[in-house]
Amino acid sequence: MPEDRPEGDPHAVYPGRAVIQDGRQYLLQHPTPVDFLVLDAYSSDTIPFHLITREFFELIRERLTRDGILAINYIGRPGDDFVTDSLFRTLGSVFGPDMLLAYRTREARCEAQVIIVFAFRRKMELYPLWREADLPGGADRLSYDLARRKLRTDRPGGIVITDDLNPIDRARAETALEWRRQTMALLR
Repeated sequence: MPEDRPEGDPHAVYPGRAVIQDGRQYLLQHPTPVDFLVLDAYSSDTIPFHLITREFFELIRERLTRDGILAINYIGRPGDDFVTDSLFRTLGSVFGPDMLLAYRTREARCEAQVIIVFAFRRKMELYPLWREADLPGGADRLSYDLARRKLRTDRPGGIVITDDLNPIDRARAETALEWRRQTMALLR
């Protein structure tokens, strides 16, 4: 933690900068390298077609620093899903299949849910960032839960999505309806 930021002060200013706008346009207009990029544009109903293509992820990879990380907040099915498989396949074609990590957020392995995806410029682990030895074997509870919910990202299904080949809107319809049903059930 920087010295100019008092620990525990909720009003302390973060020394970084957050930008909220169309990610592709911003990256095209601002060639400044970034350490951490969060992509939170994939709603339960739609995924902006220009924010899930190989060309977009290539632009992100170019802008990330050597230790840069892309984090994606994605709603989809963790298993046997064309869109999820295509997202992983597209990211893998840009970053390399061994540079991806993904975690489901629910116990259920098949239902639509939030999936957190990370892509790295170079090989690294997230676990040491929060490890505290409070479970047998030295793993903390968060690491244990993440290990249980880790998804395979090197799956054979899906396609590499490009600006010229992008069937996401059509492929996404069933997942969007399932997510709406789950949301409505929770609201009742």
